[in-house]
Amino acid sequence: MGKVNLTYETEEQRLKALYDWEMGGYIRRFFLVQLWRDLAGLSEKSYDNFAHPENMDIEAWRKSEWDENFMSCCECKIESFIKANKDKWVEFTEGMHNRLLLGRLRYGRFDDIEGGKNYDYFQYIVDKVTAYEKDGNQERLIDAANSCMLEYHKGKCVDKNLLFDSEFSYTTSYVFYLTLFGKLYIRGGRNGNFLVTMLCILFVEYCYPENELAAYHGSLDDEEHYESEKSLI
Repeated sequence: MGKVNLTYETEEQRLKALYDWEMGGYIRRFFLVQLWRDLAGLSEKSYDNFAHPENMDIEAWRKSEWDENFMSCCECKIESFIKANKDKWVEFTEGMHNRLLLGRLRYGRFDDIEGGKNYDYFQYIVDKVTAYEKDGNQERLIDAANSCMLEYHKGKCVDKNLLFDSEFSYTTSYVFYLTLFGKLYIRGGRNGNFLVTMLCILFVEYCYPENELAAYHGSLDDEEHYESEKSLI
């Protein structure tokens, strides 16, 4: 089996090519999807209802694979900072959208609450930030931000009453504050407002990185997924 070509003219081409590669060939395609669904805690999918690349509606998925209320709260918390770094916010949220679209292909629908109940999204945040500290790949910050949203939307978040109140700011290390609000989230009844603050901190680090190794390597995760999936075939 050949390796994925990671160079495409548009993001849509890349998504469709990755979809076609991951699930191409009816038998291997069905087998891989069942593996992904099993890892995500989902039930088996009927072979007759299998999706084809030509049926993908990227724009519709971009709206459905998102929690608008959660992200609006994030925008409220750092409104002034976003205004001063508008292009970076667009870049960051576009990256979030694109990674969630890949998640749709690999794991299933964003709103499939049942499918996310066995996954530890909070630990994934910890793992991604730890990896970012080692290699500086800023895509890991985007993955961690998505997991903040997913933990709120379909993870173990208990209190989902978001507060659209005063703006948040901090002056010391982002690692310190991520650790602080992570502990507050776990020990404070899993309140979704702490997840909102954590996403805001991740975005600030994305704009003005403290990590001297910081750089965006958008293909890294795809290569990692490729290697892990190849071992399952």
